[in-house]
Amino acid sequence: MTIKKFISRKLAKHFRKPSGLLGKIAGTKMNKLNDEQNSWVLSLLKIKSDDNVLEIGYGPGKTIQKLAKIVTRGKICGVDFSTTMFKVASRLNKVGIKNKKINLKCGEAENIPFEKNYFDKVMTVHTVYFWPDLMRVFTEIYRVIKTKGQFALGFIYPILTQNEFFISYTPEEIKQKLNKSNFKKVKVKTKTFGKRNGICLLAQK
Repeated sequence: MTIKKFISRKLAKHFRKPSGLLGKIAGTKMNKLNDEQNSWVLSLLKIKSDDNVLEIGYGPGKTIQKLAKIVTRGKICGVDFSTTMFKVASRLNKVGIKNKKINLKCGEAENIPFEKNYFDKVMTVHTVYFWPDLMRVFTEIYRVIKTKGQFALGFIYPILTQNEFFISYTPEEIKQKLNKSNFKKVKVKTKTFGKRNGICLLAQK
């Protein structure tokens, strides 16, 4: 194995659950890779100033920071699997957290630490690759969304990295699981980001 491949594999592991120094490096890389697609997904959700919004997998917290400029009367919440990213995102959004406008937590998408029927909008980008049980995750997301609330799931297809840390789902597979989880009006949106094909599935409770 070459040094480049070794480093790539190490970083791939930290994209799933960033920790330590490599986790911070992975988080910085995620900021650069995800910024455009996160902004696109945000635009598709048409978030309002009084919405309660949840981001699953907030990473370094840059999208949480963007949300704080849009959501002026609602609440912004986040859940992320990584304690390293929780610390990084909390530092970036310390003012909003201090003012109780932002609430970030460590946790898993399979067990979201927020009450049912609370969020108007839920978004997640580049997390689906790490979910072996889509039904369990989608059922949990369905629980925390208000009636007629919206869920947006963004990802790249086909994925650029093929190894044991990433699961490759097709847009149709994800759409079928959303329908089985009782989501309605599931739509598939596409956009090209350089050489990458961006996909966003929009669904309503």
